Amino acid sequence: SSILVRTMYSCQPCASGDGFSPSDETPHLGRQRAGLCAVPQAHRAVASLVCALVALLALSAAVATVGRESFREASSLEAASDSRLLLTKGAGEDGVLRVTGDAWQVVSKDTLSIRLGKSFHAKVIGTKSTCSIATGQQEGDWLKLSHEPGYVSIVFTGNYKLMKKIKMTYAKTSGNCSDIGMHPIVEPGVCLAAAKALGIETEGFMITHGSPKPYGCYMVLGTGELGLAVNPFNEGNGAMGPRVPICADRPPCHGSTTCLVQTSFGQLYTNMSDTLTTPNKRHYASLHGYRLIVSQQETLQELIEKDFADCFPGVGMVRLDTQTLLKICSVLKAFRTGCGTVFWTDSDAAILAAEVPLAHWLEINKKAHVFWSVSDLGAEHTCFDWPTPNGCRTMGAFVSCLNAGAVIFRSTSWSENFLLRIAARSRFLADPKCSTAKLNKAEFDQCGLKGAPATGDQCAIACETKEDPTLMEHFECLSSRTEPVFQSICGPESKTWIPKLKENSFVANCIGHPKWECVKRVTGISWMLADAYKQKQEKLEKERKEKLEKEHKEKLKKEHHVAHGSRRRHKVSHPSHK
Repeated sequence: SSILVRTMYSCQPCASGDGFSPSDETPHLGRQRAGLCAVPQAHRAVASLVCALVALLALSAAVATVGRESFREASSLEAASDSRLLLTKGAGEDGVLRVTGDAWQVVSKDTLSIRLGKSFHAKVIGTKSTCSIATGQQEGDWLKLSHEPGYVSIVFTGNYKLMKKIKMTYAKTSGNCSDIGMHPIVEPGVCLAAAKALGIETEGFMITHGSPKPYGCYMVLGTGELGLAVNPFNEGNGAMGPRVPICADRPPCHGSTTCLVQTSFGQLYTNMSDTLTTPNKRHYASLHGYRLIVSQQETLQELIEKDFADCFPGVGMVRLDTQTLLKICSVLKAFRTGCGTVFWTDSDAAILAAEVPLAHWLEINKKAHVFWSVSDLGAEHTCFDWPTPNGCRTMGAFVSCLNAGAVIFRSTSWSENFLLRIAARSRFLADPKCSTAKLNKAEFDQCGLKGAPATGDQCAIACETKEDPTLMEHFECLSSRTEPVFQSICGPESKTWIPKLKENSFVANCIGHPKWECVKRVTGISWMLADAYKQKQEKLEKERKEKLEKEHKEKLKKEHHVAHGSRRRHKVSHPSHK
């Protein structure tokens, strides 16, 4: 597979058109690409064909090998048990070396925008959580982030602080971080900064989705290789074999590992995203301290080249279903930037019940890797008559009622493997075996949508699940009987959905046309509900304060009576003599 990867780097488009710049470099993309420009013009057609074939092989190799660690980890238990590697003369009382370094912490009440340039007018490409810790280089009132593209503002209009400089203390341990009174590190930049402060000469850095692993940042003894285990199933794990945790003195910002992703391209959808749905998703992220990752360009080609170039080797050379490719690459991008939980919503969907955290859904099934919505309109009664709030029932019911406009992924090796399988499957959506028409009474076909046959991620997911029903062992399904309804499907032609949305919906997903009108109405409802929730919270807070004040006054009154009664008893027992 490494040969395929190297080959695909030589297959990239000409440098002048691929949108690659030094600011986009990451540890696994930081190499120069001569690309097809090195091939004589007369032979480029043949070279492009060869590259496309190699890209297909690369995708197949990715599906076959994902989940394997790229580390050459030391397998020797002798290295793992050699505590001298963790100790240094002059260390603290517990024998553990601690070092201190500089970092930046978000202190803004709302999530902080990550922008492409040092301007509040620059394009927003994501957010930092309200408790997030970042590393980077200060440039005036801006921080240029290290280990990820973009800038964040340190102050607003010269006075209001958005970030503050802090000291972080780091240490390695042969057990669990809690054993030495410290905490796991969950953010990639902080992990790399900690390794540097501790003098660890890293041979490589990888965000891994495997389990079991030490939770958070760790190093491999004997090799110095560095990893960040973001799989939520690893929470609570300490040292394992040669892998030992690297810890910090500050609690982890778990909100920074929970991510919302939104992707769009083309004038209609980017305008809709900028004006209506991105502010909606940002409000939800701010309310719960989550991260928002936005991937958005004017054209599909720009989106693939600038945002998803490292989705898998040769991503721009393989003819995959567009909708499937963008969703898969969006989620994988979030996985690879340290997200442990990823919430995808379509760019024409809005979150209505903003007060409901993602934990509400994740707690329904603590073992599931993917949480699907099964409230699609296509199969009618099969979906409307779902007997329980959750549970995937049969394969036929799942593939008939699936709507992937809102879906939650846990960042695991299984999830990554599954996503790449769906990407590969999307090359064969015209296969009659993919049809779902015979699996429901309405004869609804996920792969036969009017005007767009044999397309779409729902077709690819349904087809792969039909081929391998054991995948459902890792799914959780959320029907229209959940509280609130996980996802409501609506369109401008419907006259009955607005009251239901106001009543009881977590996500509203617009289908049909005109798209803009539907999205405008559901986002309007979302802000109306947000205002109502805010007023309710303010009322509850006012009542809480009034109750506390009343209790305080009653306590003072009681204490006064007790003190006054005590003085009277004192006078009676000790009368004065004239």
